[in-house]
Formats: sequence, structure tokens, C-alpha cells
Amino acid sequence: MDVLKNQFDPCGKSRSFLESVKDPKTCALAPKLANFCVDQIQRGLSKRQVVRALLKEQKRLTMRHKFTLTGRPSSGPKDAKVTIVEFYDFQCPHCRMAASKVAELVKEHKGVRLVHKQYPLEFHPMAKEAAIAALAAHKQGKFLTLHDRFFEDQDKLSKEHIEKVCKELGLDMTRLAADKAAASKLVRQDYAEGDSADIEGTPSFFVNGLMCNFEDLEATVEAALKQ
Repeated sequence: MDVLKNQFDPCGKSRSFLESVKDPKTCALAPKLANFCVDQIQRGLSKRQVVRALLKEQKRLTMRHKFTLTGRPSSGPKDAKVTIVEFYDFQCPHCRMAASKVAELVKEHKGVRLVHKQYPLEFHPMAKEAAIAALAAHKQGKFLTLHDRFFEDQDKLSKEHIEKVCKELGLDMTRLAADKAAASKLVRQDYAEGDSADIEGTPSFFVNGLMCNFEDLEATVEAALKQ
């Protein structure tokens, strides 16, 4: 409690963090950071360490990031009021579960755009290969089709299976191979942007540049639409 008493309201009002948490109408950030503090205390960190971790986490969650959107696949209007940027990995089971729900969210809310960013994790051996193939296929207008198929076939992904799926979808394989060098560059750029934004795993979401948990995504989007 002392930590919350001695820190300022993360929602921007002239009051203590503790007062902010007690306010039933406080911003979503306050309880989220309060829970973070509790977790740090339970881990055995000292008061000073908790404060340092809190300030770092607050900065991570409140910093507005700018991402390169050019050349990245997206759905929804390009002039949308709200832009969701999602970093994901084709072999991540959590990404697979989130994919259909995020797509449905964009369909249900006018004025929302979803931009796809690749963040293939090192311990998923085929994630990068799938990301490159999907971005190369974007040149032929097949990204979203491959996106859905790769998640559907997540447990089957291999070089042979990726090639098989691309052929089944009628892609020009010669053109696909030629476009993979540029696609590989985009994947590296996406990964670097994810690292710069301090994402801790996949899927990771940003709503109008601000980091957002998947659990809070719909509420955050709806709040942003009302602003």
C-alpha cells in the first residue's frame, strides 16, 4: 500500500495512485498497474525494486508507438479512426485462438483497421518461413487466405506443407519465390519494431499506438471510437 500512496495517479489526475485505484471510475491503467505491483511484491521484491519495476511498466504501457504500416497487410478502412497493430507468430497457439476473434472485432466495428505485423519466435522453427510466404503472397492478394490457412494447419506447418498450401491456393510459385527476399526484409523490420516496443510475447496488440492486452482489446477499441 505504501507504494501506491507515494506514487502519482497513472491516469493523469492530481491525486495519489492509491486514490486512483479506489475510484470506481478510474482509468483501466490504474488497476492493471496495481495488480502488477501486487505481483512484484509477491515475488519478494523490495519496495525500491517494486517502484522501479512499476515506473518501467507504466512507461511501457503509456508510450505511444509509431509503426511502419506501408506494405503490411491490413483489413478495414485505411482512414480508420482506430488502428490495431497486431504482432503475431504463426506457430503460437495463443495467436491462433486470438486470430478469429480479432477479425470479428474489426468486422463488427466500423472505423477500425487491423494491421498485421510478423514476430516469429525463435523456438517456433517454421514461424518465420510461414511469415515470409504469407507476406510474399500478399503481392498476389492472398495474404489473408494464407493467414487463415496457416493458423488452421498450425500443427502441420513445414516447408513442404507451406509449399503445398500455396500451390493449392493457385499462387504463382515463380513469382512467390521472387517476392520472398522483399518479404523476408519486412519480417526483419517487423521483428525489430516489436523489440523496440518491448513486446513480451505473442500476440501483442497496440491500439492507436498504445499497448493493449488481448483481454482489454474490445473495450479499448470501443473507448477509442467514442473519443
